[in-house]
Amino acid sequence: REQKKVLFAVFSLVAASSGLNLVNPFLMGKAVDRYILPQDFQGLLHISLLMLGLYLLASAIVFLQNYFMTGVSLETVRNLRKDLFAKLHLLPLAFFDSRPHGEIMSRLTNDVDNVNNVLNTSVISVFSSMITLAGSLVMMVYLSPVLTLASMVIVPLLFVFTRIITGYTREFYTRQQAHLGDLNGFIEETISGQKVVK
Repeated sequence: REQKKVLFAVFSLVAASSGLNLVNPFLMGKAVDRYILPQDFQGLLHISLLMLGLYLLASAIVFLQNYFMTGVSLETVRNLRKDLFAKLHLLPLAFFDSRPHGEIMSRLTNDVDNVNNVLNTSVISVFSSMITLAGSLVMMVYLSPVLTLASMVIVPLLFVFTRIITGYTREFYTRQQAHLGDLNGFIEETISGQKVVK
């Protein structure tokens, strides 16, 4: 229940920071059109201070969202590790005999660390990107519908290339994790046990 409140706060902060990041380029365009070209340096100073304040506010919000999200991800990973450890105690001995010791250790360390990384960075990035994309589209339509339509022509091509690259990435990532498990198994069973063997 407490985690849900923190997650709601994090997503609210992400929405706020994404909105502020969308406002600043809009203000920059206004600064060029209204103050730089007519050489109104007093107005340029005011809008520059406003933009500086918005950038500082956005940075503070990003710091807070990362701080809160780190707490959420660490607590989630802690609970996941506790559950995994409890599950290991319930498994039959045949499970441990049929698998290398290092592979089990790899699952408990590397895979859980990957969950931590996804929660810590990817969740915020995906949510922020969605808001930024939607906000950018609204701003583009507001500023110039014709240019927006022209730029949307390449979106299907980007989607196709992204699907192709994602397919390759998924395959190679799966292979990498399998090799990492084998390597950790070898290290855990061969190198870590050298002192015992000696």
